[in-house]
Amino acid sequence: MENNKRTLTVFLGVLLSTVFFYLFASGGSLLAGNWLFPSKDFGDNTYIGPYDVSDFKEAQTTKVLGKGVQDLEGRFDVDVYYQDASFKLPPEAVLYDVQGTIDRASTGEENPLVVHVKEEAVRTLLNQNFGMLDFTDDEVAAITSGIERRLRNGTMPANVQISDYLDASRAEKVAAAAQATFSGMPVTEGLQNGLAAIEGYRIEGGSSVSFLRMMEDAHAGSLSEEEMTRLASLLYAAVLKTNFIIDERSISDRLPAGVPVGYEAAINPFTEVDFMFTNPNGTSFNVATQTEGDSVTLSLEGLPFFYEYDTNLTGMENYKPRTIKQYSENVKTVAPRIEEVGEDGIRVTVLKHVYNGPIEERFEEVSTDFYPPVHRIEVHRLKPEEQPAESGDGSGTNESGGSVGSGGTTGSGNSSGSDGSGSGSAGNSGSGQGNNNGPGDNSGTGNSGSGNSGSGNSGSGNNSGNPSGGSGNNNSGSGGSGNSGSGNGSGSGGDGGSGNTGSGNGSGNNNGSGNKVEYDKGGNPIQP
Repeated sequence: MENNKRTLTVFLGVLLSTVFFYLFASGGSLLAGNWLFPSKDFGDNTYIGPYDVSDFKEAQTTKVLGKGVQDLEGRFDVDVYYQDASFKLPPEAVLYDVQGTIDRASTGEENPLVVHVKEEAVRTLLNQNFGMLDFTDDEVAAITSGIERRLRNGTMPANVQISDYLDASRAEKVAAAAQATFSGMPVTEGLQNGLAAIEGYRIEGGSSVSFLRMMEDAHAGSLSEEEMTRLASLLYAAVLKTNFIIDERSISDRLPAGVPVGYEAAINPFTEVDFMFTNPNGTSFNVATQTEGDSVTLSLEGLPFFYEYDTNLTGMENYKPRTIKQYSENVKTVAPRIEEVGEDGIRVTVLKHVYNGPIEERFEEVSTDFYPPVHRIEVHRLKPEEQPAESGDGSGTNESGGSVGSGGTTGSGNSSGSDGSGSGSAGNSGSGQGNNNGPGDNSGTGNSGSGNSGSGNSGSGNNSGNPSGGSGNNNSGSGGSGNSGSGNGSGSGGDGGSGNTGSGNGSGNNNGSGNKVEYDKGGNPIQP
């Protein structure tokens, strides 16, 4: 019995000792861990990078950040830019420090990720891609630090402009990064004022520029629409030799004087036709201008571009103008009045080439400009001036397009005339007079005359007797011709004479008539 009690007592003692030592060891290690290695817990509104770790214990935070870093490394996309060129930063050059991030984080705040970028890797990449810049050690260190700061927010993709970290002395050595020159430009006073106003105008990195706003900000004063168009065109030609982005550009119906085809940027402040562009670089550029005679140069001064830009024209087509004839009573001269000289139409395509040294990297079509032909306009007189008419010799005369002729006959007998016809606006008449002396019949014939249109015939009379006659003569007048003839007859016979007829420019009947001679009972002619 006593042995059983003794055994039970020993067993209970061992059990209690074991429990005591276990609790002491566990509690001691827990207390020692919390005291020597305290756990970092976070309260409300605590963020590390893009991750919310509010009310998280350290272990939870470590797990969340570990998964987040894996995700960042899986979609790592970092571009390092210098002006218009860039290269990809490899993931191997970057190390995310999870424990260091937790150690530096503060509860209730927004905390960055701790990122380490390998400086030697950055130096190698810079020399491989932008070796012409000859980076200093300080610049490499500044660029490395800049990349680290950008990656601390834990977002992708990421872009880093190294020009922000270059030595300030480089800015003092800036030269013309791009320029354009127009020759043969009318250098008016307004244009000179505009050039002086924009001298030194600053085009900020990442900014968009409106030409109308630029002129307003520069207090350029009053410029005509053509002067502003010439100035904007010069700026446009310089912008084409950069990596700037063209946002808005228009052309006119007719190419302004002094502006090369393909490089016009039309401006109209009344209709708000503007020229707009964007500088996508991280650096700014200043406008510089220069005038020499009729040659004007505009430069964009700043850090040089990595690539070289150039433009050329292709696919040029010309279109000939038509001649438009108009008629006006105000024009009196034979030579027409020229209202518009006319101008050829043209179509041209502008190409932009990008070079990396002697190697062409790419080219792109900038625009296709079309200017329709301007037609020649001639104003002529309504009708030619009338020419003076020619006059003719003869006894015939014109009256209202008619001719009158006279002729005589001598002898005894009767003469009669027949009707003729003509076409026109007036009639022509011819008369024949015959004198008969003696018995018998004299026959007389009329001669026909012609006018501009239409003809008349003279009639004949029958007289008795022995005829002896003369012939008529042809005479012409203005607008028609008449014939005159005379004949004398003596003895017992009659004389034949000819009557005169004339025709003119007219319609109607041409009548030739003979005067009948009366005789008394003794056979003697009665004189009229």
